[in-house]
Amino acid sequence: MRGAASALALFALVAAEPATAATQPPRASPVSSEPNAPKAGEPVVVVLTLFGVGRAVRDVQVLVRGGGRTVRFPVIALGSGRYRTAITFPWRGGWALSVRYGRGSEIPLGKGAIRIEGVPPPANVVARAVALAFSDVGAAVYRSASRGSRAPPG
Repeated sequence: MRGAASALALFALVAAEPATAATQPPRASPVSSEPNAPKAGEPVVVVLTLFGVGRAVRDVQVLVRGGGRTVRFPVIALGSGRYRTAITFPWRGGWALSVRYGRGSEIPLGKGAIRIEGVPPPANVVARAVALAFSDVGAAVYRSASRGSRAPPG
């Protein structure tokens, strides 16, 4: 009975999606992130879903802005509008989060901001963890993690 109710609810949601997608602005929603309490310098694996941006979305990346700096993180398409990435916040503080896609369109990721605590670990530890998490795009993520491990501006 519970399975039938879940299937019915899922069907209702899927059936309603085309009608609501046309009336609502595009949005990016995080589905999951590990760890749940990110710290500076530690990679956070994020799965997100894009809504209302069309079917064939290209050039998707996550942007984090803080301390006068923007860091870009590549994503892996998982299908059905879902994407996975590993974000490393270089230092503690407030960060704005967004998703850029297509020809420069940009929307907030979730609520659009996060506060990070903690002291960054050594850069080589971060880079290895990120490369392992995304071995299929390890080189690109490794470069992003290595660039993002510097100290905050003076």
